[in-house]
Amino acid sequence: MARLIFNMALKQHCNMTDSCTSCYHCGLPVPDNSDFCLVIENQSRAMCCPGCAAVAATIIGSGLGNFYNFRTEQLKQPAPEKAQFKDWDIPALQNDYVSLDTQGPSQQVVRRIRVHIGNISCAACVWLIEKQLKKLPGIEQVLVNGTTHRGEIAWNPEQLKLSQILNAMADIGYLVTPINNESQLPDLKQQTRTMLMRLGVAGLAMMQTTMLAIALYAGALQGIEAQWQHLLRIVSVILVTPVVFYSAQPFFINAWRSLRLGHLVMDVPVALAIALAYSASLWATWQQSGEVYFDSVAMFTFFLLLGRFAEQRIRYRNLLSVHDQDCLLPPAATKITSASGPNRFKTVPIKTLKLGDLIYVEAGQTIPCDGTIKKGISQISEAVLTGESRAVRKQAGQTVCAGTVNGANPLVIKVSVFGRDTRLSNILELAERAALEKPPWVGIADRVAGWFVGAVLVIASLVGLFWAFSDPSRALWIMLSVLVVTCPCALSLATPTVM
Repeated sequence: MARLIFNMALKQHCNMTDSCTSCYHCGLPVPDNSDFCLVIENQSRAMCCPGCAAVAATIIGSGLGNFYNFRTEQLKQPAPEKAQFKDWDIPALQNDYVSLDTQGPSQQVVRRIRVHIGNISCAACVWLIEKQLKKLPGIEQVLVNGTTHRGEIAWNPEQLKLSQILNAMADIGYLVTPINNESQLPDLKQQTRTMLMRLGVAGLAMMQTTMLAIALYAGALQGIEAQWQHLLRIVSVILVTPVVFYSAQPFFINAWRSLRLGHLVMDVPVALAIALAYSASLWATWQQSGEVYFDSVAMFTFFLLLGRFAEQRIRYRNLLSVHDQDCLLPPAATKITSASGPNRFKTVPIKTLKLGDLIYVEAGQTIPCDGTIKKGISQISEAVLTGESRAVRKQAGQTVCAGTVNGANPLVIKVSVFGRDTRLSNILELAERAALEKPPWVGIADRVAGWFVGAVLVIASLVGLFWAFSDPSRALWIMLSVLVVTCPCALSLATPTVM
């Protein structure tokens, strides 16, 4: 049981030790005058604000206290006010975001929505979100991707409202924004831009330190004055330091998260190799003796980032291709408003079309919705759906799909399906849903990776001990070589790349 103590009323302060100066929920510093704490497992946990205290109380009160044991990173501070989620219950507002689906043998109608989830920081957040939502009556399915911070939720509209789902997630500190394909792009663009900056810094430092290393190696063979050797090493320190503290930051963060949780991930040996090589080279530069490996640190970081950038780029291009296909639909259509007369044609937004409306599609135009040809014969390119470049002959009475191109003659089409219910939209949604679902072998790969990393660390330690007795001057560098050579980069990139 957890007991929330609001000391604003009691005028008492929590008993906090020096080790308890940060908020137990979000990790931010606790103000000296903070009067909020939460008793969890018979221990007083400090909270920085009533928002964190309320969210933590909700988590504990819902029986989800294991979240604090599983998480690998502190949550961000919750927003001071909830968004007005009631607006999302308006049917007109849901049209561009919510789709209808059938599920189960009874073909029960459910609604689906894709969302962007803010404040996800680790795998424990995914666990918490799924557990919290599945407790709501009417929830049929919850899919959350912790990497992209996106998810898909299916619910029974007769038992649950969309606003209740969004409120439930806000109660545990996650603000959810319904999205469509277009609104997902800025998030991935920012991630790609940040990764590209890290890669650029590492690449520039790698080129410069490699040139300096060539000069140092040549000087070691042919002779070089000590002052010039020391100068080249100092320049290398200046170049590599941003690589270690900026470009390699993701490796250190992931390694620290896993160690705090008591797990071993593939970034642990990577972070150890970079940190030890950089520290040993700094010591050698300070002492003006021994060898330095600044070029190796920069090169190692660069190629690891290059692999991760390639993975992220593939994910971005896949989403971009989905967005490009969705943009194939024209924003407006030519609606036939009367049988004759000069004003029989009217250009209207495709969102305003209704079932049974007649639209006029010129040759060369993209068909905006699914429908049946009422008049005309033409060649229709269905490459966007089937990949077949050869056009298909269509005539009155046959169906056509949104996104296909009318190639020969004008057509009069009766609207049967439009918007998110078209065949093209269904294909795009199936593709994204497949990316959210995790196959069983992903869990097997994660478990194998943990054992592999543990074995690598044990082997590196044994090798270091052996050489510490045999040749202490070479022990550190040989142990570093073991960490670098056995780095499971291929295993770390295989799973996300295949998915």
